[in-house]
Parts: sequence; structure tokens; C-alpha cells
Amino acid sequence: MIKVPTNLGKTVSSLLELAYLDWQQEKRPNWLEALPFYGQHPVAY
Repeated sequence: MIKVPTNLGKTVSSLLELAYLDWQQEKRPNWLEALPFYGQHPVAY
């Protein structure tokens, strides 16, 4: 477990630092985890 300062993640550079820490631990999430979810598909069939 990595302990990080309270305000880490509030800026772009902090978010990149968090991503780099995950990358160093070989955490490779699926790209679908990064997509926003709006509740329904925008195209109705």
C-alpha cells in the first residue's frame, strides 16, 4: 500500500504521478474502466 498526501490528485501533475505509481506496480486497468458512463446508450434502436 502506498500512502499519499491528502491533496494529491487535485492537479494534472498529481494525477499523472498517481498513474505512474500504478504503472510501476504493473497495474494495467482495462480501458473501459476509464470511460464515462452516462446511464444509457445515446442511440435508440
